[in-house]
Amino acid sequence: APQPRAAFLERVDEQHANAYGLWQALGSPRYLKQYEVEQLQAASRIAPEAFLFEYQARTLDVSLVIPPHGVAAVTFEFGDDGAQPA
Repeated sequence: APQPRAAFLERVDEQHANAYGLWQALGSPRYLKQYEVEQLQAASRIAPEAFLFEYQARTLDVSLVIPPHGVAAVTFEFGDDGAQPA
């Protein structure tokens, strides 16, 4: 594999993008106020974070722990950003 420029991790679990956990912390309201809807929308956003990896001899080495009932996606960026030389 060619060497990636960067890697990003996106995940959903109890600690990341978990609107349900916040809804429970709010007391599991049956009807939501506008500010609670906004809080839940913000809590549900998936936030990409930098992901560390090792690259050696054209081999990518990654380590990732995914908790039960969690999901994760790792995105690797390769090559340049598509900019054309002037």
